[in-house]
Amino acid sequence: MSHVIRSDDPTRMSTPFWPRPPERYPGQLPEQADVLVIGGGITGVSLMHHLRVRGIDAVLVERNHLAAGASGRNAGFLLAGVADCYSEAVRIFGRSRARDIWNMTMENHAEEIEAVAGQEIGHRRKGSVILAASERETERLAESAQLMTEDGFDCTWDGSRLTNPGDGEVTPSLLVGAFARLAPAGSVREGVEVTGIQAGKGMQGRVRDPRHQRLHAPAPAPGSDPAKAGADAGVKAGGDPAG
Repeated sequence: MSHVIRSDDPTRMSTPFWPRPPERYPGQLPEQADVLVIGGGITGVSLMHHLRVRGIDAVLVERNHLAAGASGRNAGFLLAGVADCYSEAVRIFGRSRARDIWNMTMENHAEEIEAVAGQEIGHRRKGSVILAASERETERLAESAQLMTEDGFDCTWDGSRLTNPGDGEVTPSLLVGAFARLAPAGSVREGVEVTGIQAGKGMQGRVRDPRHQRLHAPAPAPGSDPAKAGADAGVKAGGDPAG
């Protein structure tokens, strides 16, 4: 029996699929921080980890709760590469760049899991299978298998499906919670909605929330576009930061 989730707006799901992390991190916008991370999804908490191990003072703010956005809704697949198959990636990026991307994503898979070792995140590494849906896709996957083998990546091709044994999966919200637990006390703060980013003088900037609190922090790099920096961070006036 199959179950279909229907919504009046297919682009939006009001409730995350995965249970939220059990911990609560209530807080307010800090007065100052070297780095402010906006959004408590896997990208934000993973970034917090990498900043921490480099000795950088950072604070993460999330307007709702951790894993309230895409990280509470996605399938949790840990797949090497990009959305396109390897042969298409080679055509788009070039052979060397495609190979680097695949290596980077595989290394990232291992490093992220190692960083939260000892915590339950639902990690399984049983591989993935890509099925060919057309003759053209069969040709592309066959070419991908040949190129990947030549470039040292483990895969198998049986004429209709490409198997990548190194791929895996996690429960996304558990991984978010695991990274959050690694953060220093007080550096993760839920219930803080960012509504604007303003560049200041020199290397200083300001971040606003609905209560008009302001954080002084390093601004975008000289010569960069503050508006674009805000857009890249998923922030705008009255905006919807990614979670």
